Amino acid sequence: MQMNILLITTDQHRADTVLPNFKSNLKGIQTLRESGVTFTNGYTPIAQCSPARASLLTGLLPHSHGMYNNCHNRPRLNEDLSTELWTYTKELKRSGYQVGEVGKWHISKNILPEEYGIDDYI
Repeated sequence: MQMNILLITTDQHRADTVLPNFKSNLKGIQTLRESGVTFTNGYTPIAQCSPARASLLTGLLPHSHGMYNNCHNRPRLNEDLSTELWTYTKELKRSGYQVGEVGKWHISKNILPEEYGIDDYI
C-alpha cells in the first residue's frame, strides 16, 4: 500500500504560522503535524514565484530549468517551463500515484498542468 503524500507550500507568511506548536481547531490539522514532517528551515533559489516553483517541481536551479522571472508578467524571458524536464509530479504519476494541485499554478502561461504529470487541479 502506498503512503499518501501531502505537500503544502505557501507564499508570504510569517514563520510562526507553521511552527509545530501551532494549535488548530480544524479536525485533522493537528494529526498532520504530529504524524508528518515539518521542515524548519527553507531556502529559495530565487525570490520570484514562477522560477521558485519551477525549481521545486524539477529540483533544478533557474539557470538549469530556464525560468528566470514570473511567466505571467511582462517583461518575461520564458512563458513556459519545458515539459521535457523531469518533475517529481511525473515521477509520482509513473509510480502509480494520482497527483493533484490546488492553488496558483505559475509554472506555465500556455501549458496545462497535465503536461507536467498532474491529474487534477483547481
